[in-house]
Amino acid sequence: MCTCNQKNKDAAAIFLKQKHGDKVKLGTLVSLVNQSALKTENKLIAVGYDEYEMRGHPVKKDGLLGNSKVYRVPFVHSYCPHCGEKLVA
Repeated sequence: MCTCNQKNKDAAAIFLKQKHGDKVKLGTLVSLVNQSALKTENKLIAVGYDEYEMRGHPVKKDGLLGNSKVYRVPFVHSYCPHCGEKLVA
């Protein structure tokens, strides 16, 4: 069974933790919230992408946690994430 989705979730979590460091206390759940590509008459119009989201709390200067926010990470593909076929030249 393909593990690409889990690998992308892990990569999204690592990216957000590196990007925000100690400024945001992130949760542990990463969700796939959008997956799409636009095709008409067997021609690809737009490249497919997945978008993952993770909730986190900004850390204030005094160390307290702020209100919960949603952080999103898009993954843009120039290939089919399922079969590996190149979509855009």
